[in-house]
Amino acid sequence: MKSIIQNQVERDEYHKMLEERKQQRANDEQKELINKMAEMNIYVPPHMRRSGRTSNETEAGTSNEPSDPLHKIREKARRHLKKQLDEELDSNSSSSISSSGSNRTWKTSRKPTKNSKSGYMFRLNVMDDLEVVVHKDDTPETVANFVCEKLKLDEVTKKSLVEFLRKEFTKHLPI
Repeated sequence: MKSIIQNQVERDEYHKMLEERKQQRANDEQKELINKMAEMNIYVPPHMRRSGRTSNETEAGTSNEPSDPLHKIREKARRHLKKQLDEELDSNSSSSISSSGSNRTWKTSRKPTKNSKSGYMFRLNVMDDLEVVVHKDDTPETVANFVCEKLKLDEVTKKSLVEFLRKEFTKHLPI
């Protein structure tokens, strides 16, 4: 009885191994086919070529036809890279303003902190003295009050900070 059970287990393991090999071969063949098609140079006679394209472009398979699968893949990759670049530029963008009443400088940046929540908008850095994480539900006045209390700033500086924060809020809030 034990040998029958052991044989069934071994058979199941063997079939599982065969299925994995079969799947791996299919994946490898698909990858090879894709690589071969990408490397393949296809000759297109001059009368079939689109005007304004060189023969090297045609032979390499770079077509401007929307139905071309390579064209679709390239467009998708371009959009993805452009989106990544735009997000990176947005995350590294910063703006600053000097308050007229003192030597303080207000700076904001969009780099998220480790503890940032979904309501995170930007960080307000007051020189190196203070860093305040501004959330979507905050108002420019409350943030300015908090900063002025912490740093014991005068009313003129507070007003310039409120104006600066209003500009930043409009810049960072989605339309």
